[in-house]
Amino acid sequence: ADPTVSDATGTSALMLAARQNDLATTRALVRAGAGVHAKDRVGRSALSLSTNEIVRNFLETAEETLSAEAQDSAVIGEAVRSGSTVHLQGLINAGADINAADAAGVTPLMQAMSRDVVQLLMKAGADLEATDQSGRTALIHASRTALIHAVRKGNLEVVLALLECGACIDAGDRNDKTALMFAAEAGHDEIVQALLGAGASVAVATDTGRTALMFAGTSDITRILLDAGAGVAERDEIRRTALIFSANEGVTSVLIARGADVNAADDDGNTALMVAANDGEAAILSLLLRAGADSSAMTVRGRTALMFSSTAENAGLLIESGVELNGTDKDGNTALHRVAEDGEQEVASALLAIGIDAAARNLAGRTAAELATTAGHKDLVKLLQGH
Repeated sequence: ADPTVSDATGTSALMLAARQNDLATTRALVRAGAGVHAKDRVGRSALSLSTNEIVRNFLETAEETLSAEAQDSAVIGEAVRSGSTVHLQGLINAGADINAADAAGVTPLMQAMSRDVVQLLMKAGADLEATDQSGRTALIHASRTALIHAVRKGNLEVVLALLECGACIDAGDRNDKTALMFAAEAGHDEIVQALLGAGASVAVATDTGRTALMFAGTSDITRILLDAGAGVAERDEIRRTALIFSANEGVTSVLIARGADVNAADDDGNTALMVAANDGEAAILSLLLRAGADSSAMTVRGRTALMFSSTAENAGLLIESGVELNGTDKDGNTALHRVAEDGEQEVASALLAIGIDAAARNLAGRTAAELATTAGHKDLVKLLQGH
């Protein structure tokens, strides 16, 4: 039962218990969230109705405590995060500002972890579309933190509750990143499905043109978004595709199976193969090569995937695929020049073992050993000078 309910005269259960000087019932009702400050139609509160000193002292203490807590945003936030609707109701009854934001602009509704808390806050007048300093709404917060709280069903409940309350589903933060994008990136397929079921658009893009598909963190979410109409060939403002953004082997596999162009390049000529080589993702790199990715493709600066390789394994896979070992970019640098400058000794060792020309000079007339010397990579210099 709702402890805040009153009859036609405005008399609540707490007022009746106080008038009867029933301390046990008074305590129980206050703990259950009864309004200590509430008044009946003639302006009488529970405190003014009691004639028992012990009951009155209890009510005065409760009144003072709740009044102080109601002005403390930290206490309100703690009550919201704990899911204690009893404590929260008491704070609301004591006049808490449920739209008060913290230093980061986060309101109580943005911290809600259960459906009951959302409904209580909304009933009390919470602003559904309020945004924090990053432009994120409560719905975005609920979707963004899904992975962190995956073991708690609170976030999905909160998303559903916010949607039921009419949250703007495609609203974005200051970078136009939506709840769907946050949920897709977090890997929470239940929330992605809930948002799509409520009408979230897969076509909405961030301020850089990135869609939800380009944030997909799992193969299942990739399939869900594609089945919902996301375009596998869509590009952002510098023409990067979802395949270039791919988070892992599973996502890459689904995108390839759905027709993604493995050789699609962005405005700088970067391909998914180059990104995988740079990120040390051997599994993705192997998958792309099997699907027909061109290891000899070059960026606008003439760099091949081999020149992006950050691991010996990736370098070996690319050499096996037929890329030119001693190929150079527009500055005359080979893959060995690049790793020498960056100090990547493991990759340098692998390239030297395969037979790359350690004496090659770039257009500035410098060898890999000279670049390593300038960069201060002493151990690498010794390795290069030995060839």
